[in-house]
Amino acid sequence: DDGDVDYSEPTKSLSSSKVMAYDFRRPNRVSKEQLRFLQTIHEVFAREYAASLSGYLRSMVDIEIISVDQLTYGEYVLSLPGTTSLYIFSMPPLEGQGVIEVNPALILSMIDRLFGGTGAQSDYSRDLTNIEAAVMSKLVQRALGAISTAWEGVVEAKPQLDNTEKNPQMLQLLPNSETVILISCELR
Repeated sequence: DDGDVDYSEPTKSLSSSKVMAYDFRRPNRVSKEQLRFLQTIHEVFAREYAASLSGYLRSMVDIEIISVDQLTYGEYVLSLPGTTSLYIFSMPPLEGQGVIEVNPALILSMIDRLFGGTGAQSDYSRDLTNIEAAVMSKLVQRALGAISTAWEGVVEAKPQLDNTEKNPQMLQLLPNSETVILISCELR
């Protein structure tokens, strides 16, 4: 006997409770508050990097955070185009690595601007020359500086470029089932 507990009437009706769907195969490991926090940090990054690029490219640059999503690493790799520019970085003292993916057409446009052109979007995608790759790594270093500034209120991290890659399938940083955060930016 359970004493004075009456099981014939539920303590709450289903209409008053919040029922949410939950996928046990892909659990959310990052809360919505943490995602909003990451968005706020990266909005600071966007402002810092846009200001840095504006001066460097001698052109008005605006960067906007489009989305902050969590997905599995396997889904992230599959979402990347077949050929792209991936810049792998670490942020000591934090563990793990991050990836900056830049569309090759954007890279060619920025390089054209730096080399005295108008920065018009090129109609073709090609591999970067050694000189263009060196110039692009300088632009990525500026991005890492902006990341450092954006994170300084949280942790004094020193981002450093570790590697570059063109083929997303060669990017093996984590098991495919690990949760990652994808922050998508639009540069104008």
